[in-house]
Amino acid sequence: MIHRFYITSILKSALFHVPILVIYMKDVVNSPLHVAFLLSAKTIATMFFEIPTGFVADRAGRKTSVLIGLGLTVISLILFVSHTAFPILVLAQVLFGIAETFDSGAYTALLHDNLEASGEGERFDETLRGLSFWSSVSLFTAFIVGSFAYDSHFAIPFVASAAAAILAVLVLLFIDEKPHAQEKHPGEAGSPKSLLRRILGESKTHMGFLMASNTVGAVFYAAYLLMIPLLFEGSGLPIAHFGWVFAIGVLSFGYGAKLSGNLSSSMPFLKFTSPLAAAGLFAALAYTPTVFVVVPLFFAMRILWGAYSVTLGIELNKRIKDSTTRATVLSVASAIEGGLATVLMIALGAFMRATSLHATGLLIAALFCAASASFTLVSDRSAAP
Repeated sequence: MIHRFYITSILKSALFHVPILVIYMKDVVNSPLHVAFLLSAKTIATMFFEIPTGFVADRAGRKTSVLIGLGLTVISLILFVSHTAFPILVLAQVLFGIAETFDSGAYTALLHDNLEASGEGERFDETLRGLSFWSSVSLFTAFIVGSFAYDSHFAIPFVASAAAAILAVLVLLFIDEKPHAQEKHPGEAGSPKSLLRRILGESKTHMGFLMASNTVGAVFYAAYLLMIPLLFEGSGLPIAHFGWVFAIGVLSFGYGAKLSGNLSSSMPFLKFTSPLAAAGLFAALAYTPTVFVVVPLFFAMRILWGAYSVTLGIELNKRIKDSTTRATVLSVASAIEGGLATVLMIALGAFMRATSLHATGLLIAALFCAASASFTLVSDRSAAP
């Protein structure tokens, strides 16, 4: 069973079109403002649909939810290459964002409960780290292949991504969804109202942990999207090399996820050290923005982020006691991180405009320190055993 999860993850992560997406949009719409709007359309769709689709996954089935997500991904990719009208491209981006939300939470919940039902629950931590690593290898490979394929024909990366998603559907069909190892709710197990009440209860129980842990993740995400490209540019790294560096960064993230299994103290260690180490990296980047410093420290940041991210996922899954709410609670976590990251990017952009890149780097370092302190000091009554 586990090997099918590995194959599905590798295929789902084979997004050949991602490294050339912005270039393709720019060539088609010929307006930076329209490109920004297209990118925002996906982000907004993800934020709005993250929690509702988690509820659907818990209600209709995690496997069904992932299949819907893959189907929407294929439709989105077909729209990208078959129509160039701006409204159609907006629709394609919105569908791609919604597709991500159907997969978010549901796939991890499917893996967790299948392993528990098969008596292999102790393999969840190791398997999730392995899936993260091989997904990163797949994405790294797709980045490189997609960049070269785009030079031959603009449609090849999109078609290749769609083909990989279709293959993922075929493999996923051979994965049986096991029953949840759920708590008993006599007389109301199938009630949508009861499910919603239990979801709210689980989310409230873990809200301190969700807010503190995902604040750290949001700082990582905001710094990655906004600050890193500007640091690359300021360091003198040729734009033509950005794709290679980001691709190796993806691989570094996967290596960090794999490496986290060797850290004996796991989350108690990483929740303190990862953001503090990242703070040190950004302080160094702010003071010495040369290409020979920026690029290696970027890889180090991605390793830290990978180790933190997968360990956080493992820890949160351990804390969720009622598996009937698992996908939705995981979606709540994703929504919190995405919302906080969006607010942070806007705030950092405004701060950078008023000050400088150097000052913004120091501010990010301070934010990592504050997030680390918050996560370390937060009192969570539902601590995992």
